[in-house]
Formats: sequence, C-alpha cells, structure tokens
Amino acid sequence: MSSWTTQPIFDSLGLIGLVAILFVLTTLLVVPQSTQLTQRRRRTLIGLRLVAATVLVLALLRPTHVVTLQQPAAATLAILLDGSRSMTLPAGGTRSRWQSQSEVWQRIAPMLDSGDPTLKTAVYEYSGDLSPLDPATGAVDAFLKSQPEGKQTDLAAALRDTITRAAGSPLAGIVLIGDGTQTADIDIGPQAVAQTLASLEVPLWTVPIGPSQDTSAARDVAIDGMPDQFSVFAKNLFQVTATLSAQGLDNRSIPLRLMLTNAQGETEEIAQREIVARGGDDDQRIAIELPAPAPGNYRLDLIAEPQDGEILTDNNRQTAFLDVRDVGGRVLYLEGQPRPEQLFLRRSIAASADFELSFQWIERIGQGKNWPVDLGTAFEPDRYDIYILGDLDSQALGEKQLQALRQRIDEGAGLLTLGGFHSFDAGGYGSSPLADVLPVKTSPDRRQSYGQPPDPQLQIEGPLPVRITRPHPINQLAAGGPQQAAWDQLRPLKGANRLLGPKPIPGVEVLLETPSEEPLLVIGDFGNGRCAAFAGDSTWQWWRQGERELHQRFWRQVLLWLMRRELASPDQIDLQMDRRRFAADIEVQFQASLGGDADDAAERKLTVQVIDSADKAIDVPVAKSDAQAGGATAWTGKLPELADGMYRLRAKDTTTGSKIEPQELAFQVASIDRELSRPVADIAQMQQLAQVTSEIGGRSIPPEQIESLRELIAQNRQRSVSPVVQQWRLGDEPVSGWLTMLIFGGLLTSDWVLRKRWGMV
Repeated sequence: MSSWTTQPIFDSLGLIGLVAILFVLTTLLVVPQSTQLTQRRRRTLIGLRLVAATVLVLALLRPTHVVTLQQPAAATLAILLDGSRSMTLPAGGTRSRWQSQSEVWQRIAPMLDSGDPTLKTAVYEYSGDLSPLDPATGAVDAFLKSQPEGKQTDLAAALRDTITRAAGSPLAGIVLIGDGTQTADIDIGPQAVAQTLASLEVPLWTVPIGPSQDTSAARDVAIDGMPDQFSVFAKNLFQVTATLSAQGLDNRSIPLRLMLTNAQGETEEIAQREIVARGGDDDQRIAIELPAPAPGNYRLDLIAEPQDGEILTDNNRQTAFLDVRDVGGRVLYLEGQPRPEQLFLRRSIAASADFELSFQWIERIGQGKNWPVDLGTAFEPDRYDIYILGDLDSQALGEKQLQALRQRIDEGAGLLTLGGFHSFDAGGYGSSPLADVLPVKTSPDRRQSYGQPPDPQLQIEGPLPVRITRPHPINQLAAGGPQQAAWDQLRPLKGANRLLGPKPIPGVEVLLETPSEEPLLVIGDFGNGRCAAFAGDSTWQWWRQGERELHQRFWRQVLLWLMRRELASPDQIDLQMDRRRFAADIEVQFQASLGGDADDAAERKLTVQVIDSADKAIDVPVAKSDAQAGGATAWTGKLPELADGMYRLRAKDTTTGSKIEPQELAFQVASIDRELSRPVADIAQMQQLAQVTSEIGGRSIPPEQIESLRELIAQNRQRSVSPVVQQWRLGDEPVSGWLTMLIFGGLLTSDWVLRKRWGMV
C-alpha cells in the first residue's frame, strides 16, 4: 500500500501559502520595464519566475511518498538433534535411530535455504546439555558421521536452553528430533517448558524417531529391582524379590530361572517360574522364597528367557550376591506402639549383616479383648536368639508366653527391654514371670493403668544427656580417645522410665545414666542368657541429627553383647562393601575390620586387592582407623575405576606371623545404562509436547512426512508478519535535495541571463 502526503516545514501550510502568494504577486506585479521587452519576452520571464515559485513551494511542502509493506519479522529457527546413546538402538527394521535421524536431517537441510533473509537457522545437539553445530563449517555432517555418546537425555534442559540462547532474537519455531525418552532426573519436566514456548508463541515441531509401544519392534522383557546382596543364616528361609517388566508381549508366558553359583564357579538352577504378561506396559513383582544353602558366598542370577522379536536382551538378567553365615542372631522385636523409636531401631538392626530381624506389632483392640495374642512358635527352643520388648504391656503376651520367654532366656537367649509408658513396672512386668529376669528392681505396686495419663512417678522428663558410668564394649562409640565426648555430641533423650535401680546381685552393671545418676542402661545375666534394660525411647533423634553410624553402632553392640559376641573375632576379617552391584561411574567404599588386642593395633597390616575374572590382581590403597570399640582395628578404602564385569574384593592380614584366612566378597560392575535400557521410543511424549503449542502451529511430524515441515514453517512466517513502512520525502536524501536546489537555482539563473541578454541589467 502506497500514498502521497506532505510534511510542510514548521508544520504550517498557512505560512507556505503566504510565501507562495507573495512570490506570485511579486512575479506578476513587478514587471520589468524596457523598450526591448516584447510581449513574448515578458511572458517568458514571468513563466520562469512562476516555475521557480512552484519549485520553492514544493520544497517547502516536502511531498512524501509512503509505502507500507507486510514482511515477516526477523527470527531464528532452532533445530535440535538427539545425541544420546539411545539413538544407537533400532528405529524399526534394519536401521538404527541414528541413521533415521541422519536421513531426516538430509531432507531438512535443503528447506533451510528458503530465500527469506529475515529467517536464520541455528542447529544444536542435545543429550544432557545443548551444544551448537554450525552447518556452514560442516559440524552437523561431522556430528552425524560419528556415534552418539550422550549418557542421558534431558528434553526439558534442551528446550529451556534453546529459549535462553535465543534471548534478544525471536524464535520462529523449534524442530525437536529424537526418540523422546527422558532419562535424566529432573525437577521441571519438558511439558512445563513446552507451556513456556506456547506463552511465547513459539511453535514446537517434533519429529519422533524409533519404534513405539504399539509396534512389534517394541517387545522387551527386563529384570529390575533385585537387591544387590542378601545376608542370611544357614537353614533359614530367604526371599529373592525383583520386578519383571514386559512390553508388547500380551498374554505371552515368560519363563524365569534363578541360578546359584558357588565360590568354585559351579552353577545350578534352584528355582523356576512362569510369568504371563498382561499386555501393554506390564510390571509384575516377583518373590521367590528359598532355604539358605550351606554357609559360604554365592552369586544369584535371575534370568528371563529372551522372547521372539526382542531388540534388547541385556536387561533380561540381573545379578545379586548371597552371603550365608553359619552363626548369626535371629531377633524378634515385639512392639505395642507405632512410635519413631521402633522404626529407626529396626533400620539400624537391619543394616547389620549379623542379625535377621522379625518384627511384630501387637495392637490393642478395644479393652484388650485380643490379648494375649498367640505368637505361635516364637518362644520355642532355637527359634530366636534375641527378644526385644518395646512399649508393650505384659498382658499382651500373657502369663504362659512370658513364662516361655523366661525359659528361653534361662536357656541362653538374650532379652532387651525398652522404655515406654507400658514398659517395666508401668506395664505390669513387676508381677510377671520376667520380674526375676530383668536386671533392675521391680514392684507390682507401680503398675500403670491402661488408658490413664502417665504417672510422673514412673517417668523422668527430658532433656536427659547420657553419661557413661564405666567402660564397656556396649558404650564404646568412639574409635579411641575419650568416650564421653562421643555421647555428648548426641541429642539428649526426651525422657525415660524411672527405674528403681539395679538389682544388688553379681553381674548386674549400670552402663549409662542421667546427670542425676538415674540409671538408663542396666545389664545382667539370667541363667545362661543375658538381659539389658534401656529406660529411654528416643535414640531415633541421633539418626535424625546425622549420627546414623553411632546409632547403628550402639544398638549393634547391645545385641552382640546379648549373644555373647561383644568382642570382634581375632581370627577372622570382617569385610563389607557399600554395594555389590553398581555402575562404573559410581564411587564405592569398603570397610575391613580385625578383632584382637588393641595394644597390637599399630603393628597390624592389611592388604586389599581387586581380582578380575582373569585372576589379575589390582592393589587397592587402604587407610587404617584407630582402634574401635571391642579392640577391633578397621581399614577403609574405595574401589578404583573398573570396566564392566565380575570381580572379587580380597582382604588379607599381612601382619608377620598371621595365620588368619583372607576374606573375599564378589561384586559386579554392571552396565547400568538408562539410555540403552529402553528399546521403545516415547512417541507419545513427543506428540504431547507438540500438542501444547498446537494453537500456534505446533505439530508432531512422522519422519516419512518431513517435507510438510516446509509448509508449516511458511505458514508460521505468514502469521508472524509485521508492517514495514518505507518513506520517501523530497529533500531527505542528497539526490532530491541537490536536484531541487539546482532546478530552483537554474530557473533564477536563466531569468538573470535572459534579462542581461535583452539589455535589462
């Protein structure tokens, strides 16, 4: 669209009109007088002056030609190429996703030369982060000729960084190419970033590559979620748990085999299962209960048979390690209140490989109509080695079972009683068969009625700092040095039971007390067994304050003492690892300890090696710690970087004259690659991301229809046009200005030359 207008100087048409009138009047009224001035010559001079006046008026009016054009605004088209390792997986047929992406780029590249000077193109590679690729330097071709190495895919970061990099320049759209799998752990998902694109009116065009879940190429079976190690005792039952994931195998029966390999490398099948896939993306929990084999170290392999059409079979197997101990502690924990103490105490007990924990919450229903509960074989000989009574009223167990428990302690089992509103005398134990078992004095008169407010005579209000009364393997928390300092760093107890004091009999000792000398931990013997009475119920605070290790150490030492194993064995190395199955980039630490006389701790030497499957040994540096509680010496270290495979960690006492047998733990450096564990592409996610921007032209485009992208880009550019005004005004540029001046000057000069020639000047 074009138009003409004027822009008079001083914005005054009246002034220009006055100048024009004066000029014309002067031209007409001031008539040259001469005898040689003929009528023809007079008209010539007047004509020259009128033309000059017209030129002057035009210059004062400044005529302007305005042209308004509709042109697309300058913008950048971003193209994102997937550089993660999942692109090496099949796309369907014989091609990989990487090959399919390369073909898509070859078809997109010619579209970029659209002849639109206002549209720029930026190409990026994404996986965990965003990296630019300049097509002009051949960077895109070089990238696509290499192999993808990205260890994770973060679609959210890729889209977010594209917006950031385009700051100051509008985005014409984003072309996202890839398989759509999000493998990075993120706080804000790609959907939220797509919403941001929609608010900025930036269309997202996605090009999903790879097989979807509704194609035969999506068939896959995977074993996951199996614990990396099991520690059990001989003759006990244990349960192997895992998750079977099946895709594209509707109603297909999937055979499972559980293989057991001993230290000599001999393998046998110990269990079989058949799992029927339920269709779609199906996850089913697997639980296989088995009796523990003979004491020793074993490897467990749970294997799902490969199915016809499976693309990826590396995830059909998962390995764990089984350590079977000849002797250990079987613990029964009976609790009456679901309080924090029981939760964290159970965690600490479960963290030790020396104990196998069974927990029973005995709820009080109504007025205790369900009491006493029948615990079946819980108090039979050799059933459990340690019994823990929490905040549990004596009526919950009844006279007969308490008598059976008393008999078990007399035969050699251990008993631990914990503080609570219905523990000790408050729970009626002063008149129960356990009255003469407990190491503390009891009284039937101190019974706490159920449902009544706590009797302040039976409770000590906190906070209660813990004080050591005498050194003992139970209360030794620090690895050398003053022990009280270690206790002082722990949070005081919130309260405790007010005990009547220790029984005045041989073997009973108070190990912990309050600053006012109220007993907190009292231990003693009964028959062939041992008993410990702890008056508190808030050691869970230690775990919460970050002292989990001290919490675990304290309770482990209590239980070991109850089993008469308070001192570390001087003829055995205790070797432990943080984990037994892990990826190569995970840092794993190990600990080794050796019991004995603390006086010779400085002379002890320990050598640790990693042994690979070819029996090649790699020395591993270790650092010795100070002597620990019970006289044990400890060493710590971390594994070196290792390739995928099976290994053994061996610890050997190299002290001169030592005859202690080396200890070994098998472990696996597994190829835990989230990028390569998903054989199907997340087509749905790519479609959903594009759908978020559909109102402004966003679409999901199959690779075989990629040519339609050209039209989508063109349509978006038409929607983003903006008016561009082009203006020409007389005198603004040198040509029109000089031309006007020359014409005006030429007219006046012509007037003067003619008058001179005619003898009028």
